[in-house]
Amino acid sequence: MKFFQVSPEIHGFNTFDEFLEEFEVSSKDVILTNRVIFEPLQEKSKIDCPVIYSEDYGTSEPTDEMVQAMMDKIDTYDYDRLIAVGGGAVLDTAKLLVLERTGSIDFLYENPQENVKKAKTLICVPTTAGTGSEVTNVAVMIRTKMDLKMGIQTQDMFCDYAVLIPELLDTVGYELFTHTTVDALIHSVEAYISKNATPFTDLLAEHAIELILEGYMDIRDNGKDVRFERNNEYLLASTYAGLSFGTAGCGTVHACSFAFGGKYDVPHGEACYQFFIETLRFFQRNNPDGNISKLNNYLSSIFDCEDGLGALDDLLDAVAPLEKMSAYGAVEADIKPFAKATYENQQRLLKNNEYPVDEKDLEEIFRLRL
Repeated sequence: MKFFQVSPEIHGFNTFDEFLEEFEVSSKDVILTNRVIFEPLQEKSKIDCPVIYSEDYGTSEPTDEMVQAMMDKIDTYDYDRLIAVGGGAVLDTAKLLVLERTGSIDFLYENPQENVKKAKTLICVPTTAGTGSEVTNVAVMIRTKMDLKMGIQTQDMFCDYAVLIPELLDTVGYELFTHTTVDALIHSVEAYISKNATPFTDLLAEHAIELILEGYMDIRDNGKDVRFERNNEYLLASTYAGLSFGTAGCGTVHACSFAFGGKYDVPHGEACYQFFIETLRFFQRNNPDGNISKLNNYLSSIFDCEDGLGALDDLLDAVAPLEKMSAYGAVEADIKPFAKATYENQQRLLKNNEYPVDEKDLEEIFRLRL
């Protein structure tokens, strides 16, 4: 049994300028980012390298068509390193841009263990505390012909350097903050209840859960703006969670998010949040003595109560109220296709469940969220 794996070197800096100096960023680098993130940095820093803005290729989460267009653009540069500065969508896109050009993007999915080969050095600088993509070997995009989000997971999808800079979280709005940090919370919880959980992944997951929930309780008690005082803690929690699920894996929550998020263009963390508590309750009903019991006990110790899951639900409702799928346009006719697509296309995630779920179980979860 594999206990733990981490491949990127992890670095930390107080400011973006410190990073530029330490990594000697030059004209032989290319930066992939978003304008809203990068233009303020450009105003105060001397950055002498080409910049690709992901929104020039589409404003949704990355699709195969967007990624192909960005591949065509970056191939016009003579560069050694790609520096991705952004949220999970930017980091995931960057992982695909540095691959060898061995065929179409569909070709990568056909046999990723053989077809995915990294050709350039990749530096990932997260600007949200959510995906943990800077330390995982997964990249997710929408396959337009299938109208479905799908991930690619291989060793070559790890970046070479992960760089944590807390000041980059200062520009994140509250709604994005909640959806991304909830994503990090879900990563840590799903890793904690995974059948692949180990003492190492549990240690990191517990620390991530504690840091995020302590921050949420601070927001509940003292208001939204206190979150900025904990930027470093949220960023660390996101990376801890990424390290944890990088080995233990995520499960049903993430699996369910892709069909819904892909059809209704719902950002990743927001789509995952839709199924979080409902999935935990499903496991509590169907496998009460499994790892869900371990989770409830740990949550109970944090909240000082017996019903840890109930306290978690109440806290999340206080800091990030959640609407059901119907608010995004979902209808009853979506339920069976969502369950079918999830069961057929997300076994990469579903196989990590301690309690196996079938298509009928997935229908139940989707229907409860309608």
